[in-house]
Amino acid sequence: SFVIFMYLSYHILSLVSTVSSKITQMRLSRNMSAKELANKININSATLSRYERGKFSIERIDINILQNIAIACRYERESLLTPFLKFKLYKDQILTDYITINNISKSELAKQLNVSYTLVKSWFTNKNRSPSHNVWQTAFKDFTLQWFKNKLM
Repeated sequence: SFVIFMYLSYHILSLVSTVSSKITQMRLSRNMSAKELANKININSATLSRYERGKFSIERIDINILQNIAIACRYERESLLTPFLKFKLYKDQILTDYITINNISKSELAKQLNVSYTLVKSWFTNKNRSPSHNVWQTAFKDFTLQWFKNKLM
């Protein structure tokens, strides 16, 4: 289990690094200073600096800020979003489809994931609550990738 923890920790750090370097690349591709970009999307320079240096949690990052950065740099709205962040953005639809397609209840999903029913219920009722990256990785990643592939067809 320590090896799994180390792998997942490395994987999350890699995701953060990818997102933060993409932010910097986008900004520089438009010849914008960090201050110009921060002003353009109405955040302070310190916040943008934290994002560019990878000083954020992939689970708590503000997806709206990432989308605003992409738009301000004239990129596609979701171009900074990893599959996990896209899952968080569309989680209501994805989770509803997941339990419908698998013909399971929320309480059965909770048992499958070995988490509380209250937690699972909060994923459906609270916009700001989502499965953790680890839960997504083990339980929903393949479904999410297929879900997006089907939506694009």
